[in-house]
Amino acid sequence: RNRTPVGTVIRSCCHAPDRAHEATVTTAVTSGPQLPVAGSKLGKPPLIARKPSIMGTRNPGPLLASGRSADVYLLGTDRVVRRYREPYAADFDAQREAELMRYVRDRGVPVPEVYDADRTDIVMQRLVGHSMLAEMARRPWTLVSQARILAELHHKVHAIAGPTWLHTPFGDEGTLLHLDLHPDNILITDQGVMLIDWQNAARGPVGADLAKSWIILATASVPGGKAKAAVLKTARRVFLRSFLRNVDVRAARSC
Repeated sequence: RNRTPVGTVIRSCCHAPDRAHEATVTTAVTSGPQLPVAGSKLGKPPLIARKPSIMGTRNPGPLLASGRSADVYLLGTDRVVRRYREPYAADFDAQREAELMRYVRDRGVPVPEVYDADRTDIVMQRLVGHSMLAEMARRPWTLVSQARILAELHHKVHAIAGPTWLHTPFGDEGTLLHLDLHPDNILITDQGVMLIDWQNAARGPVGADLAKSWIILATASVPGGKAKAAVLKTARRVFLRSFLRNVDVRAARSC
């Protein structure tokens, strides 16, 4: 069975620039492996019905957050628009990502509610909170419990069969993979824990998802001077060990 070694996956970084996680947030935005667009040879997901009154809003409210590939704007009082910028708008299909978010939400994975989508925009639930990464910076004594939450989210995702229209870069196994599951893509909000950034999702072996998270956690950049970096590296090791104690390490190593 042909597989792409997980080691060839682009290494992401847990330490990300400020993206307004301390204010109103809905989704962190990242760059990474390209997701095939809807209508490709991999198939097309069921389409979300578009509402012209919403998706025609090309100039929504204030900018709430910006990331490497998208911006988040306020829309009314309880919704936001996440909009891909160029050149990323050509690489990612927001409508496909939105349909996947609805799919996993219906199956018990905590994600923001999606109301509408088109090729570049997703209209979704507005959440108030901050990332798990920011939570651990505020309350470092919660490292172990946060690592368990990360592991539990892996288990929830991997309990679901991936839609057949997702790509299969690691083989033909049908388990749903997030492939960017790390503390900066987990939000601690007024609605509970939420998992965001689904544009890299695929189907495949559980170990591929675990190995990707392991790589991210082990290689994330550590900011600050030598003293601060030493403390943060120790915290990272504690977090990583706690995470690995709660997942299938053998599966991760097999990929």
